[in-house]
Amino acid sequence: MKRDSTVYTAILFILQSSTNVDLLHNLSSLLDLVLDVDEELLVAWAMPDFVQGLHEAIKQTGEEKELTVDSYLHCLQLLSTTENGVQALVECTGVLFPRLTAHVARVCGEDVIAVGGRERSLASAMSVLNVLFSSAGEEALVLLEKNSYCVECVMQLFEVIQEDRRTSMTLAAAGASQKSTPVSTPHSTRHRTEEKSESDVNGTGRRTCAEGSPRTDTSQSRETEAGGSEDHGKSQDTVPVVRNLMEVHMLYSVTVEFLADIVKALPKGESQVAGYLNGCTRDQIESMVLALQDHTDDTLIPHLEEVLSGSEDKYPRLAAAIGMDAS
Repeated sequence: MKRDSTVYTAILFILQSSTNVDLLHNLSSLLDLVLDVDEELLVAWAMPDFVQGLHEAIKQTGEEKELTVDSYLHCLQLLSTTENGVQALVECTGVLFPRLTAHVARVCGEDVIAVGGRERSLASAMSVLNVLFSSAGEEALVLLEKNSYCVECVMQLFEVIQEDRRTSMTLAAAGASQKSTPVSTPHSTRHRTEEKSESDVNGTGRRTCAEGSPRTDTSQSRETEAGGSEDHGKSQDTVPVVRNLMEVHMLYSVTVEFLADIVKALPKGESQVAGYLNGCTRDQIESMVLALQDHTDDTLIPHLEEVLSGSEDKYPRLAAAIGMDAS
């Protein structure tokens, strides 16, 4: 594939012009695999026309084909790990930023914001959005202004991710501490949300819960063997819980970095983006502030205080979240 240019030409043609959903799905799986394991090929194909091809494939596939979109989004994220790939992505900012924002917005627009099973696709989208945002320089805030629902969606999603993270950590801790008693282990995690009371006009707060399938041991005759089998089963059952925790933590970390970069880009005084943040619910804002306080960059909160200084009355929720008097 690296030596035969006709392979790249054929793949590019399929990405840019094929309407065969099955073909696009199979190609997405192939590209996801080879680009992940072959860095030389990843660097060689890190070009704007390849990025445009991936964008066209996502557009043609449609959001309902989540596995296919997941693979193509991961390909974009892999490209962002190379210098040439970042340059290629930046050249396609005009089409990529709205497309990736729409992907996140689609999840947030559901009655139930379900993160489970979408951690990788959302992390890929969020990571590339942040690369495009961070590489835009003075135009970074303009990107968010042109895609005004981006900030709101990221904040909504972050609140759900935080709840998912807490749930996953609790389940992982419970699985690790259970030594001798049968446990109910979730084989799949479904994330639900509940709307806040209508008294909050911006009420989009959500919480999550996990559902699991209980383990049962029907063996009655071989107590010793059953005991050993049960211990092995418990060890196996903790695997999906730990894997889920890792995936959620990855998504959490990527989202925190995006929010941190947004805050760092805020200018002192009034701005539309500060208004977008202030328009989120108090719980969402407080969740963001707590994450920023735990961030390794200890300049984030002082910068936010400087941004809001003298404008507390315009951004009362942001000001209250960091302990500034908006009166």
